Order: sequence, then C-alpha cells, then structure tokens
Amino acid sequence: MQLFLLCATLLFLIFTGLPLVKSTHWFFRIADFASVHLYILFWSLVPFELYQINKSFNTVNIFTSVGLLLGLCYLSVKLWPYFPFQKKKVLNVHQKKIKLISANVYQYNTEYQLLIDLLQKEQPDIFITIETNKDWEKALTVFDESYPYHRKVSQENTYGMHFYSKIPFDDLQVHYFVADDIPSMEAHFTLEEKNLILYAVHPPPASPTEESNSKEQEGELMSIAKKSVHQKESKLVVGDFNSVSWARSTRLFAKLSQLKDARKGLGFISTFPAKYSILKIPIDLAFHTPDIQICQLKTLSKIGSDHLPLFLEFCFTNKDQSLKKTHNKKDLKEQEEMIQKGKETTSENRS
Repeated sequence: MQLFLLCATLLFLIFTGLPLVKSTHWFFRIADFASVHLYILFWSLVPFELYQINKSFNTVNIFTSVGLLLGLCYLSVKLWPYFPFQKKKVLNVHQKKIKLISANVYQYNTEYQLLIDLLQKEQPDIFITIETNKDWEKALTVFDESYPYHRKVSQENTYGMHFYSKIPFDDLQVHYFVADDIPSMEAHFTLEEKNLILYAVHPPPASPTEESNSKEQEGELMSIAKKSVHQKESKLVVGDFNSVSWARSTRLFAKLSQLKDARKGLGFISTFPAKYSILKIPIDLAFHTPDIQICQLKTLSKIGSDHLPLFLEFCFTNKDQSLKKTHNKKDLKEQEEMIQKGKETTSENRS
C-alpha cells in the first residue's frame, strides 16, 4: 500500500504540473483536460493515506501526505471558479432572453434526425453547427424557412460550420485567421438598443490523433481576442474551443479579449466525450462581455455525436461593458507570437 501511494502521488503530481510547462505539444495540453479527474483521484487517495499515517508515520508517508496536500491545494485554486457553489448576481435586464445552441455534430455522424428533433423541440433563436459537411447541409435544409438568416460553410475536413438565425443579422463574415481551411464566423446583430457581435469558433485540437501541437488552436483564439477587444459592441464568443476554461491559453484569451467565462459559478457543464457519464470535459465554451447576463447554460441530449450540444440563454443588462483594462507588453507580445506561430504551422492531418 505504501509503495502504491508513493507511485500514485508521484504520477499525479507530474501530471498536475505538466500544464505549467510552456510547451504546445499535445502531451502537456492533455494534462490540463484531466485536471478535474486528477482532483477526484487525489481525494480518493486521502482515506488510504490517513490509514497509512495512522499505521506508521515515516518519511514515505510524510512525502505522500505533503504531495497530496500540495496537489489538492493547487487543483482547488485552479478549479474553484468552476464549481457551482457560487451564486451569480442577477442584474436588471431590459431586453428579452435569446436562446442559442452550439452543436458539434461530428461529421461522420449520420443520425441527422436526432439533431433536427432537438432543434425543433428547443426552438432556439440561433443555432450553430460544427463539423458540418455537404451531407449535414442537406439534412439541415429543413430549417431554411424557419431560420431564414443563415450562412453555410460546408467542408469535408471536420471544420465545416453552419449558422442559422431567426433574428436578422446586419452582416456575417467568415474568417480564416490561421489557415484557409479553418473557418470561424462573426455575425453582427442590431437588437433594439444593443448591438451584438457573435463569434462562432472551432480551432483544431492538440491530440495524439489530430494535431501534434496547439499552435493553430492558440493562434485562432488570440486572433479573435485581438480583433474583438477593439469592438465596442456587446460580444459573445461560442463554440468548440478544443480547450478547457482553466487552460493557460484560454485564460490568456479571456484576459486579452476582456470577456467573461460563462461557466464561472455555474459548474463544469462538460460536453465531451458524450458517451461517458463521468469522464467528460468541458471543451465547448462561451465567453461574453459584462453587459450580457447568462440566464441558463446547460448541455442537451445526445445527438449521435461525440459532443453534447451546448444550450445558452442570455439577455442584456444595463451594466457597462466598455474596456477598463490595459494590457501589459508581455501579454501582447505573447499574443502576437501565438498568432504568428499559428499561421506558420502546417497541419499534419488536413489535406
């Protein structure tokens, strides 16, 4: 038991510390995804450690106890903002609530009717589909009349994206910030007294089966942060970020864009992989300006994809959303470096 605790503690401490290494390789980034599960595993070891201490207080037990305590403290600080223990203050709102669904459909999923039925049931004002190709585009034509404002970017490389809205948009631009086969969308709306810019994103993941590093993913997010921070309108960025909220690059994105993480205080709300009930992680994210109130954030039922759809209901408040912070030169330099590296990277999987 003592040897097991020592090995387990060493292993967990190593994986807990890996995200602190400034490397874009998938091995270091994957460790960030596992933070919640590492936290649970650390706590599961506590009863065994207490038993060992009670049995024999020696050097090994002291080391494992201190190691467990350090790991738990670090992960607690890192994950605390995402526990649903904190009540969000509800502000006075002056506009109606808007419902939005963001769904990574998984390109090779052919259970089109599951998503169609879900959308017909939920009746969102806006929905965004990710990984949609020509087959998905054909299936979704049933919404062309009920969602007359749409933009379709079908691709066969798992980076297609479709945007459907019942609300008229003034403009919708398709960007290719880091690569000519990775689209993101920027829609401009005029909603009574408010002007809203809605970004839909899907940067590529760093993983052993896809890209070997996170350069494109980071470059995409930093490009949006750089562009959006100078826009005075209300803003909402939503989609499959292929990153978790507490990852260093995501936190830097939030800092540089001056947007708030919609999940804070509401829970982890994990979306991937859909087939697991316990081992899911939150990689479908949403960030917004302070004048947007998140009224509801949740996952919806399975649609045959490896992601669960993310449901977001929001409204506007009278809170000031103008820029209040200035960025230090170090952050801005890092932002530019990430953007440049993202543009210079050549994909190993997309043709």
